[in-house]
Amino acid sequence: MNYRNYDKKTLAFFLTKQGVTFQQDELLSSYCSWRIGGPADYICQPKSIIQLQELILYLAENDIPYVVLGKGSNLLFSDDGVRGVVIKLDQQWSNYNIEGRTLIVQSGMFAPKLARVAMENGLSGLTHIAGIPGNLGGLIVMNGGSMGNEIGSKVRWVKVLGGNGKFLVYDGPACGFSYRHSRFQGTNEIILEAALELDYGDSEHLRSEMLAVLRNRREKMPRRQPSCGSVFKSPTEQYLMMGPPGYVVESLGLKGTVYGGAMISDKHANFIVNVADARANDILSLVKKVQEAFYAKYLKPFHCEFKYVDNVGNILSL
Repeated sequence: MNYRNYDKKTLAFFLTKQGVTFQQDELLSSYCSWRIGGPADYICQPKSIIQLQELILYLAENDIPYVVLGKGSNLLFSDDGVRGVVIKLDQQWSNYNIEGRTLIVQSGMFAPKLARVAMENGLSGLTHIAGIPGNLGGLIVMNGGSMGNEIGSKVRWVKVLGGNGKFLVYDGPACGFSYRHSRFQGTNEIILEAALELDYGDSEHLRSEMLAVLRNRREKMPRRQPSCGSVFKSPTEQYLMMGPPGYVVESLGLKGTVYGGAMISDKHANFIVNVADARANDILSLVKKVQEAFYAKYLKPFHCEFKYVDNVGNILSL
């Protein structure tokens, strides 16, 4: 997207009139799991569909860029922040209801809570997301998951709000799910809710599965240090040929490498952790170092799971 100057006072007046909660010039480091990012012009938290729809229409009419944010667990924000609007959809967007084996959930529900809701209601198929520190909306955008599972396999339909203020519903196949990909990447469509088609299961057995998932993550991953989770992708062909990304990075001799305030974790090499007030450039420098070493050895690209958000709201793949 192209950035142009806009009247901030007029936007602030509009937000106040609409009753939208907002902050100005707030650091994005407080809104993402890497704890990195400069100030956003505005961080807005609409409380209803109507507020969100009116906001999107206003931004479109005035050519103001925007980025949608949930937990911020898969985003790296520019050190310069974002010149535009960051729309945060979080706990206030986490209602759900159950119709037989179908769980209909708003996009702001936290993934571990979603796994727990399914478990408590005897619905199977979501234990693998129990330790993922993101919201359902982000999971769907990235077709996220763990342990060889992906959320897209459970999606029956997704309801979105388009940049023109219109509502659309896509069935599962129309979402274009593939490994760490969906049709929602690179669009201005905002995921509102989704229907997940699950299986019936025994709650106690599902609880045991979830505890095993959480125990495995605690043992293997640097959970006490700010990170985005897994940095590099692990498509099946690459995994079978080279092993998991953490092993690959370690085999390149880069485990524990430090740049500025960031470090390739010495506990799990597919994590880059913020150890000393890291900046986005520190993370990007380590990513580049790994990608160059990987290409030199395998003559193949090594793609990232997370997305980089530049200072005008472009969401970039690395």
